[in-house]
Order: sequence, then C-alpha cells, then structure tokens
Amino acid sequence: MTGLEWSERTRQSVWFWLAWLILCWPLGVYDYLQRPPQGMHQSAQCDRASLAWNFAYTDGDILHPRIHEVRFGDGIVAGEMPVMPWLASRLYKVFGFHDTWFRILNFTVYSLGIWCAFLITGFFINKLLHRFLLIALWCLSPLLFFYAPGFIPDTAAFGFSLIAWYFLIAWWFKKSGPGLYVSGIIFLCLAGLIKVTFAAGLLPALLLPYLGAFFRQKPWLSKLGYALPVAMSVLAIGSWYRYAAALNKHYGNPHFLLNIKPAKDWNNARELFHSTFTNWLENLYPGWFLPIVALAGLAVLYYRRRSEPLLWLPAFLYSGAAMGIYGLLQFQFLYHDYYFVFYFLPLFFLLILVYLRTVRFAERRGLFGWLVLILLLFLPVRHYSNTAHYLDERYRPGSYWNQTLTDAGTWPGAGKWLDEAGVPRGNPGLLTGYDETPNNQLYFLERRGYR
Repeated sequence: MTGLEWSERTRQSVWFWLAWLILCWPLGVYDYLQRPPQGMHQSAQCDRASLAWNFAYTDGDILHPRIHEVRFGDGIVAGEMPVMPWLASRLYKVFGFHDTWFRILNFTVYSLGIWCAFLITGFFINKLLHRFLLIALWCLSPLLFFYAPGFIPDTAAFGFSLIAWYFLIAWWFKKSGPGLYVSGIIFLCLAGLIKVTFAAGLLPALLLPYLGAFFRQKPWLSKLGYALPVAMSVLAIGSWYRYAAALNKHYGNPHFLLNIKPAKDWNNARELFHSTFTNWLENLYPGWFLPIVALAGLAVLYYRRRSEPLLWLPAFLYSGAAMGIYGLLQFQFLYHDYYFVFYFLPLFFLLILVYLRTVRFAERRGLFGWLVLILLLFLPVRHYSNTAHYLDERYRPGSYWNQTLTDAGTWPGAGKWLDEAGVPRGNPGLLTGYDETPNNQLYFLERRGYR
C-alpha cells in the first residue's frame, strides 16, 4: 500500500469512527452500556454474564466454564466456546466487576466488524457518502443495536466474521502472500467457536482462492495449500463442540447447546414462518424493506454472478447457509430473535450487489433510475427512526418488547450485605426461590447456589 493510499484509507476511517460514535449517541447506546442484563432474553444474557463472573471469581477455566446455579456438576456447563465471557473476566480482574465491561467488550468487537464492513465497501464503491449511507441502511436495525452492546455471543461472532472478510477480500485485491488469507480464516474460526452457525463462512473462504479457475480461467492447482488452514479450523470447531457434547453428557447441564428443531410438516412450517416474521420483522427492518431486498438479491445473484464473483460467492453461500439454518432451527426462530444476527452477513453482500446493479440501472434509465438510487440511499433515515423506536421499547418498563423477568434493582446493596453476613461468593451457599430462570437472581446477588 502506497503512502497516498494509506493516507486516504486513514482519513476515511477517521470519518467513519466520528460518524459511528455520533450515530450511537442519540440511539442511547452509551446509556445501555451501563445497564445490567435486562430486556428480551434476559435469562440468556445472565447465563453468559454468569460465565464471565465465574471465570473471574471461582476456579473455573475455559475448558470447564461455570454458572451460578450449581444443581448440576457444580455449575459446569457446555456450549459455545466462552471466549467473550473469558475476556470480560480479564477486564473484571483489572477494573473490578461491572456489567459495563462485558457490554463494552462485545460492542467493541461489533463496532470493529462494522468498520471492516465499511472498508470492504471501499473495494467496490468509490463515493464515500454512498458507502456511509449503505452501511447505515444495512446496520441500522433494532435487533443489532440491542444485542451488540450486550452479552449474547452472536454479535461478537458477527463482528469477527466481518473482520475476517475484510482480510480475505484485501488478500484477493493485493495478490500478496497467504498472511492476510490465514488471518481471515483465523477470525472465521473464532466466530465459529463462539457460535457454531457462523462456521458457515469457512465454505466461501475455502472456495475464494479458486474463483479464478471458475470465472477467470486461472490455474487453481497451486492454490490447494490454502485449504489447510480451513481444514484446521473445521477440525478445531468440530473438536470443541464434540468436547462440549461430552461435557454436557458427563455433567447433565444442558444450558447452551443448540437444539435442532425443524418444523413437523409443511403446514407447521408455514405456520411457524408466518408467526416468526409477524413477530420479529419490524425488529429487523421497517416495512417491506427486507422482502424487497430478498427478491432483489435473488435477481442479482443470477445477473451478477460473473461480473462480481468476489461478492457473489459469499452472498450466494451465506444465503444458502441461512436457509439451511432456518430449516433446521425453525421452531427456535419463533422464540430466539438473536438467531437472525447471522442473516445480516448475506444481507451485507447482497446489498452491495443490489447497489451496483442499481447504479448501472440508473445510468441506463436516466432520471427514473437516479430516483430509484436516491430512494435506496435515503432509506437509512427511516431505518434510524425505526431503530430508535424499538430500542426504546426494548428498554422501557412495561413494554411488550422489554420482557425483563428479574429486576436487578430489587436487591440494592444485597451483594455487599451478604459479604458482611459472611455468605461466600465462590462456594455454593445460597438458595433462591420463585425464580423462573436458572441464574438471574443468583447472578444479581453475586452468589453461587441453588434455586
């Protein structure tokens, strides 16, 4: 990279971070960073936060993660590799325990991913303003902005995946050695360890070195060595989840394992699809945006498969993975909105393809085409309003979208009072009652025990 290119890339990144930090302020992100687990899926949030607390204050290690409830195997649980809780626990060791550190960590990884997505658009789109608007159009979703400054691992896996694709696409354009490619595979492996569905990114990454053979008649035999880091990543991810299954079988603590629950039959599949999207659609994007982009995406996957193979490959394979994941977990999607975080990956590549196709359409169709392009680029205003509204609803007491089960403010100072009473933190010494969740009350009391 020349000095001029580096200077321009740095200038654009500075503008991005300024815009990003300003964008997050009126959405309330900096206020949400200071809050304990609350809102939608509070129990799942407390489970992950519980892992971090136990890493910091018990003898738990990353191979034997623990939660506060100790009815099964002293609280040892199995599931996704708890990378983010472990990193959060290191922050607790340095700065003291506070949920803010976990939230900041998760949001930082997510923000770095959005920055890498912005850098990726620079390989295909010249106009800086259009890149800003396209990123805003894509990432302004209540779902992303609720879970990003939080505890659920999906947004961290999402961020690592975007970082990975920046390395992979930069490797493609720079035609350099394998360093950038291997870096991308490492981040995809990390994403898959954190959330197994994100391991789907390894397939398009595996095929990336062979794009020349399919689209540009270049020799591909010399690229076989690039399959090695992918194979090692598949082995690492498979080994971890095999180990997690064995751990779960040994301790019988089924908190985190992903359960495959497809529809029972065609009629059940239609009912689940209707109920799922009726419930969650407005928390993804406003109005008919998502169905329209999905239809446009199918068109560009056909028309742009040769002109933009570097975008087509991840868009096509991620879309296929998204449909497969939905088919396997259709019942789960009805109740777990954060499973949709994965879907923003294929949507990112599809939106770039749709933008490029729209620009070509505008150039051919004159005024009408430019009106279509203007509409596409100014939709972020609508998305911003929708995001702000549903974020407020998810944190507003009494709102349907809040669904907080345990109010963290019920026991102000209870942790300190229990310290003075001699109730130990690390050893199981507390019994809670009338708790609908495994860890909520125990977590907020900062005590391990039974319910």
